[in-house]
Amino acid sequence: MDLNHSESPGASFSSAADSPSIPLYSGPNTSPTSWSIILMVFIGIGVFVFLPYLLIYTVVQIFKHTPRKAFPSEHTYITNTEAGSVSDPLPLHQTWEYLTETEVKANFKSGNKSSSILSSLLEKSRSKSIALENDIIELSLIVPCYNETERLHLLLEDAIPVLNLLYPTTTDNQNNTQTTTKSTTPKWELLLVDDGSSDGTAEYAVKWAAEQHTSGKLYLPPGTLRVVKLEKNRGKGGAVAHGMMHFRGKYAIFADADGASKSDDIRRLLTSISKKVLNNTNASDLLSTENTAWQYPVVAIGSRAHMVKTDAVVNRSFIRNFLMYGLHALVFIFGIRTIGDTQCGFKMFTRSAALSIFPYMHTEGWIFDVEILIIAMRNLIPVLEVPISWHEVAGSKVELARDSIKMAIDLVVMRLAFILGVYSDGSASSSSYSKSKKTLKRD
Repeated sequence: MDLNHSESPGASFSSAADSPSIPLYSGPNTSPTSWSIILMVFIGIGVFVFLPYLLIYTVVQIFKHTPRKAFPSEHTYITNTEAGSVSDPLPLHQTWEYLTETEVKANFKSGNKSSSILSSLLEKSRSKSIALENDIIELSLIVPCYNETERLHLLLEDAIPVLNLLYPTTTDNQNNTQTTTKSTTPKWELLLVDDGSSDGTAEYAVKWAAEQHTSGKLYLPPGTLRVVKLEKNRGKGGAVAHGMMHFRGKYAIFADADGASKSDDIRRLLTSISKKVLNNTNASDLLSTENTAWQYPVVAIGSRAHMVKTDAVVNRSFIRNFLMYGLHALVFIFGIRTIGDTQCGFKMFTRSAALSIFPYMHTEGWIFDVEILIIAMRNLIPVLEVPISWHEVAGSKVELARDSIKMAIDLVVMRLAFILGVYSDGSASSSSYSKSKKTLKRD
């Protein structure tokens, strides 16, 4: 045996120790350089996602609308007197003051953010012994006006006979004779909101009412036609919203001052609301002052969508129709896809619906109609589209090019403002008026 070539255990161990070792798995490379790369990736993703959001949010904040507060004089109205003159300014009550005591308590118990206001109203009604339930009338017609001395009479002459037929004043028959005496408290009101006119629209309207009443042509006792004068122009949306915060009716409808919509279609809107609420097709009951449809939040809007192929639309200028269809496309893209005509100036609200919508309005320009519908839908308030009669009237205040561009911008800003939470619609709070009242399921 060759001892020089024998492998001793020590020699073997020494040889193994001198050979290269196999590295064990120690996880991912977490050197400072790797951490920096990972951090940069996350920062890049954050910037890519957050920066556009921040940019859009900033733009919306810049272009958002904030309704201006009313001046003290805008909480008053003028009307005709029995002597045929113009009255002194009289206090114009807030709509909240026309909540019944039961409704005030319901809102107060709901724990809403306006509970302190409603509580004070309850105390006010008690201390002054205001019989709120007796102050509620059947219908308020609200008309925004701006330099309308040439056209306003068309609406008044059309609307007042219709309202008197819908809600005839109380008569007293003596011994079954034909002699009747009229009540001094009609069940409807005409609330004109003069949006800073420079042509004397407010005075014209009151003098017109005084002449009609004193001559016996129309029954318009003091307080039936009320005119609110805004010191500074707010826009059609601002004028409508102001009127909607001061109406007294179970129902409120706004209509354009030019008389383009037929006032007789008020019946159609009232009927559609009653059918929706009462699930009743008995025509004799639908317009009854005893039905309770007004206690539910419902909106009924006049629609001209059925007239798209008629001469009233076809014969309009190419640019007017082009801008109309362009606006409709934008409205469709930004979320209102179930309504054919969002811009018709003939919309009716139950009192419950109006008080759930108009306190949350922001836009005071022409596109305010869309905001009304957005707030209604976000509050799950049913919106009924009702075909009505309509005709074009000369003298429109819309400047096509300028106002169309502004409407498009306002529409985009409005929709993004609701999505980003810049605008409140009242739907997130249980304080919404309709949530303390009876509710309806939407179709």
